[in-house]
Amino acid sequence: MSVAWTAVKRDFGRHILVALALLVVAMAGSSVLSSFSFVAAIGDSMARRAATVAFFTVPIRLFGAFLNMIFSAGVAGWYLASFCSMSNE
Repeated sequence: MSVAWTAVKRDFGRHILVALALLVVAMAGSSVLSSFSFVAAIGDSMARRAATVAFFTVPIRLFGAFLNMIFSAGVAGWYLASFCSMSNE
């Protein structure tokens, strides 16, 4: 633990920049992908037959949630790989 903390203190600026860049990418990507569910839910509140609209928009919501899970896992892997590569330098 002390070796890791020493490495972070030695190169603190770069660690912060990588963390901020990945946070921005994660927030932007997640909001874009979660908009699938939001757009699909608009029809539920506007339609006279909300149950029918909700039934037909479920695949869109599931697809958006699945893409969001894949994106989150990818960003987490990228985050881990970034800090591993910085600690090996």
